Amino acid sequence: MAAPMSDAEIEEEITKIRKKLKQIANLERKDHILTHKEKNKITKKSALRKELQALLPFSTKSYQDDEQKKVTLKEKSNSKKSGTKKKQKKISPSLTKNNPSPPTFISTASSEQNPQIHNKYASLSQDFSNNAQDEESSQDGEEEEESEEGDDYEVQMADIIVESQMKNMNTKAQQIEQKSAETAPNINIPQPQLNPLKPKWRQKECIVDWLEGHNDLVTAVDFCGDILVTASRDTTIKSWDIKCRSLIRSYGGHTESVTCIVALSKSSAEELQKLLELTSNDNIIITGSTDCSFKIWSLETGEIIKSVYTYNPITSLVYSNDKHFLITASGGGKLELWDLVTSTNIHSIRNHEDAITCLAYKDNLVYSGSADGIIKIYEIQEKKLSCVFESEDVKTEQGISLTNRYVRCITVCNDLIYYGDDAVNIKAINWRKGLVNKYLNHVEEFASTDAVCIYDDLMISSSFDLDHGLGYLNVRQLPSCEYLFSLNDEETERITSITSTVLSNGDLVLITGGPQLKLWHFINTSRVTNDDLPRIKLKYIKQLSIASRDSDNYESDEDESEDEEDESDVGRARSRKRLQLDDQKPASSWSSWCNIL
Repeated sequence: MAAPMSDAEIEEEITKIRKKLKQIANLERKDHILTHKEKNKITKKSALRKELQALLPFSTKSYQDDEQKKVTLKEKSNSKKSGTKKKQKKISPSLTKNNPSPPTFISTASSEQNPQIHNKYASLSQDFSNNAQDEESSQDGEEEEESEEGDDYEVQMADIIVESQMKNMNTKAQQIEQKSAETAPNINIPQPQLNPLKPKWRQKECIVDWLEGHNDLVTAVDFCGDILVTASRDTTIKSWDIKCRSLIRSYGGHTESVTCIVALSKSSAEELQKLLELTSNDNIIITGSTDCSFKIWSLETGEIIKSVYTYNPITSLVYSNDKHFLITASGGGKLELWDLVTSTNIHSIRNHEDAITCLAYKDNLVYSGSADGIIKIYEIQEKKLSCVFESEDVKTEQGISLTNRYVRCITVCNDLIYYGDDAVNIKAINWRKGLVNKYLNHVEEFASTDAVCIYDDLMISSSFDLDHGLGYLNVRQLPSCEYLFSLNDEETERITSITSTVLSNGDLVLITGGPQLKLWHFINTSRVTNDDLPRIKLKYIKQLSIASRDSDNYESDEDESEDEEDESDVGRARSRKRLQLDDQKPASSWSSWCNIL
């Protein structure tokens, strides 16, 4: 029989499984259409998470779980010994019912030789109020068979010592309590605030609805007026009526995953149609895909107004409203500037060492985030992209440099760049001063911020509970970035995109994409609705209101090689044998490119 796992082995195994789960989670949100092999890897997720949940109660990182773990592991390690010992004295009811195993902090030579003394100490430390009764029940007529001379004497001496110590402790405690009462100042201590939510949000609830239509990951979401438009890995684009929460139209034309979507404002759409010499007055959306093309669509008719082949898979795109340029990003780290009237590439620059994962545009500046962990800013000058900022040298106010990690999302407000990466904090870069602030966005160690958006003075960001596979939203107040509340219906999976709008009645609505497309509608708690959709309360997570947590020592799962994966699989197999868990094997990462014609 294999020996029980030590505390260090358990923690190491939990870390390995979390890394594997994160690799699978990252595979799930890849831009391309998943192969059969990749889908098969993802099916192993449930078994891995089951294995993790079996280990977590034994983790020493949780104080409460730590006590239970020590008891259980002690029972396992002593199971053989207890079976070979001679018949022992009957244990008191308080031990057999309430405390099935004595605490491990009492493990001396005398207690091993005399289990009666060990049980006596355990009983006293667990239940002082029943001490006298337990001692009597454990001594009257319950002697051990073939016990050595002196056992009873040792037990009696232990009882006397402990009883004397308890009396001294009680006397000192009473003296301290009396002295504190006499010296305490006569002041009114303020009562803690019962509801930590700000008054504005205390009477708010959130209706959560699932918009069904896509059959794969929803990669991007945006609003075109009152119409929601969504892009998906299933190669389609869809438009939705938010008021009725119903599908309006499905758009087909891309041959691979649609990675990004931009809805033009009404004024920008009208100007672009004039430049393209179109007679219609339709709303316009632009989409990019890993099929190496972007397309311009009429929202109303679903007609493809223009399709341009880019020779590179498009990971993100933004539209320059003032100059009517389109800027696209690729998996090869290339940024390209397009003239939509002539459909020509007027400038191209490869300035990132890895894939560009996200873009933002504001006031003639293009902001890019990359898998290499670097943020860059480009200014459009004379139909060219000129780099004016790189984040490699930014530091906190304490002079600490950033650790570069895979950038997942980016947005801009008042010259501040807010972005999320594979770490526990959201970063806010003041690029003109070269300073960065961090704000805690996760309470878990293994974390990624996949999506962020800004509406008015609110910043909404996604968070992900890797252990349970659930996503939720955190809301902060700008410009202070003060934490306000979180939204968690405990049914939503990983959130990879967010957008927001306000209905004609003033209600705030959030849309989240990912494995599920969901609507989060804020209403007053007193409002009566005709539907039976679930309502969730706004939750306040106290940990998110404290200072950011340094995660620079976090080892990214992206760095784990195939050899390390194989080695960890062997280690997990051994652990599963010890803990009698099911054998499963997780997935690894991938990369793909368009074929250049």
